[in-house]
Amino acid sequence: SGTEVLLTLSEEEKLCGFSLETGGKDWDAPQDLLIAASLDGENWISLDYTTANRIDFLFPPVSCRYLRLTIDEHSEEVASEWTIAEIFLYTTQKN
Repeated sequence: SGTEVLLTLSEEEKLCGFSLETGGKDWDAPQDLLIAASLDGENWISLDYTTANRIDFLFPPVSCRYLRLTIDEHSEEVASEWTIAEIFLYTTQKN
């Protein structure tokens, strides 16, 4: 599989997107990102998302405690590493 980042939230949240801060290295933003969400860390659902800039990712609201970001191993090669300085999660109101 490709390079992966796993986020574990302190409690279940209803997420609808996130932004990546690349530390001023926007060329290091992921190109072919696979996003999956889980309530238990074992059963995952793939999320369809939209992005205009490879930094901001939006998807339909999903309840989860885990978010997995993976660069597709079949993605085109980039000249540098994947850099994440911070991740900002977007939440909606809980049901």
